[in-house]
Amino acid sequence: MPFQKGISGNPEGRPKSIREHQDDIRTMLYEFIKANFSEVLTDIDTLNVKDRLRVFIQLLKHTEPRYTERPPQLNLDNLSEEQVDDMIKRIHNQ
Repeated sequence: MPFQKGISGNPEGRPKSIREHQDDIRTMLYEFIKANFSEVLTDIDTLNVKDRLRVFIQLLKHTEPRYTERPPQLNLDNLSEEQVDDMIKRIHNQ
């Protein structure tokens, strides 16, 4: 059966046991990297320029949020004039 957009192949999501351990694993990886960071920098310095750039690009994926284009969340067509006026007042008060 081909993938259909909007229909999950796993409607119940990830098992809870995996979600419970993700924070622990992230913490362990963070501590490991922190403890070995100087060795990692030394290893990166020994790479040729092409490989060093490849490492930088891979690391950037973990430091910058991934851009995803999303449609506007607000549809003013479904709001009454009173609700729109209330929103305008709230914006002006901020």
